[in-house]
Order: sequence, then C-alpha cells, then structure tokens
Amino acid sequence: MSRVKAATPEHTEMMIVGSGFSNYAHWGALSPVVSGPKGWEFIVENWDAYEECWKPWCITHEMVMRAVRLIAKGEVKGASARLVTHCRFVMFDVDEVDLDAFDIDVLLQVVIHGRIIY
Repeated sequence: MSRVKAATPEHTEMMIVGSGFSNYAHWGALSPVVSGPKGWEFIVENWDAYEECWKPWCITHEMVMRAVRLIAKGEVKGASARLVTHCRFVMFDVDEVDLDAFDIDVLLQVVIHGRIIY
C-alpha cells in the first residue's frame, strides 16, 4: 500500500516561485512577506482588467491547497485534465508534480478569483 505524500508549504512555495508564472502579462511582482517551514505568505500583483489597474493580493500555502482541492475534485470550470491530474499529485503524491508556468497561472487565478478568467 502506498502512503499519501501531500505538498508541504516548502513544496508549494517552490512550485510558485520557480514556475515563471509572472512572465504572463496579467501578473506583476511577487514579494515574500513570510517564508519558512511553518508556512509562507506572498503579495502578488494581478492586473484588474475591469478597473484597469494592478491590485495586490495576499496568497498563502493554505489558499493554494484550497484551490488545489477544488481543481482536483473537478469543481473548476475550464481546468485542463493535465491540471486536474497534477493537482491530485499535489494532494497525494507530490513527487510526481510537474506544474509549469501556465498551470501555476491558472492555479493562482483560482486562488485569487475563485475561477479561471484568462
């Protein structure tokens, strides 16, 4: 029987920081507020197309994992099969996770907006 190996705060921090998601035009600076083994907190800037301005958003490991669960359960309209699979890996087999910049972009849209908007 295999054992569950869910993503820790260190895993999610590495996934986000190392992904290159901020190369997309609707993402701005990513600034650490807190970083450590017990958790992390970042401020990320996201372009608000309705108000035509940059808005700062606070994101945490817990928020990312909440979005991961929604995507893994198939509750996010427009999530690709690849993203659903890798979100399941984040929850149960973190060694298999291979999220790229596009995947993290979509994941963070769900973290911040509760849905995929771009």
